[in-house]
Amino acid sequence: MNRAIHFVDTIVDAVLAAILAGTVVILTAAVWYRYVLNSSLGWADEVGSYLLVWITFLGGYPCFRKGLHLDFPMVVGMLNPTVRHWLGRAVAALLAVFCAFVAWQSWKVTSMIGGARISSLDIPRGLFLASMPISFALMSLALALNALRGKEPGTSS
Repeated sequence: MNRAIHFVDTIVDAVLAAILAGTVVILTAAVWYRYVLNSSLGWADEVGSYLLVWITFLGGYPCFRKGLHLDFPMVVGMLNPTVRHWLGRAVAALLAVFCAFVAWQSWKVTSMIGGARISSLDIPRGLFLASMPISFALMSLALALNALRGKEPGTSS
């Protein structure tokens, strides 16, 4: 199981790096075309925005895996260690269920409208909308693992 999760982590990190690099290239080219060549790339703003959405949602997975999301250490630190442990598991389990629900609902929406084409390029909108179901499914996985392992908030896996 550890190997499989490590493999998923590696793939997600590589995809995030590639999307970030692609976003930088696209937006740099858009600025170059607009201000140096006095032209414009009509698709760059829309595609750049969608790629930032991918970075935002997919970036939630490694944050959950590494315990980097916002928490309240002063409040949690005042709790009895046993209570803190079980509360951490319960919160992770509830968040995992919530993320699984959002993944399912966003998959339904993506399935319904994902075939439409984006306005600036002839590619399906679903390519960009898929960020939500994929990301929330991964976040649900990370949270479920945290709940099963009883991982304390703010600690690496």
